Amino acid sequence: MTALAIQPLTQPQPEDNCKRGCLWDEETITKPPTCFPSNLGISFIGAYPSPLIIEIDELAQLEDGWYDTDGEPGVAPTRDVLAYARKLAELIEFAGFPLPHVFPTVEGGISAEWSLGPIAANIEFHSTHEGATVASRDRRTGRFDYRENVLVNEEFLMHWLIDLSNRAR
Repeated sequence: MTALAIQPLTQPQPEDNCKRGCLWDEETITKPPTCFPSNLGISFIGAYPSPLIIEIDELAQLEDGWYDTDGEPGVAPTRDVLAYARKLAELIEFAGFPLPHVFPTVEGGISAEWSLGPIAANIEFHSTHEGATVASRDRRTGRFDYRENVLVNEEFLMHWLIDLSNRAR
């Protein structure tokens, strides 16, 4: 197996290399420094970008007005929300937890949703920095947990996902 080197680019990359402006080949992965929003430094597995990171990065293509219901257009996710979601996505993947599906919210946030056996779970990252909404439901017992304005940092996320995994057994 060939080791992969990560090197910052010294010149702009054409947009058509990939959706994130990255150049992928067998020996070297080169990325602009902005491709690493977290201090974890992990945004790929092997030589391929994470499916979860790709989903989050696709949300960056949305523009205000992407969804219009009753005259209230959807707001595009902010850079801060996208960077925060990427950082937590890297942690989720690095820790080996099942990957959620991500969706934009009409208010400019991102929703991450899991189905872990009998457990359905969701974290909604708001466009403001007022915390996230966290919810889970156990289909077997009917137990429903809902919390608003939660500071979802690495420690909280790990404990929450471990609790969900244990409850899913």
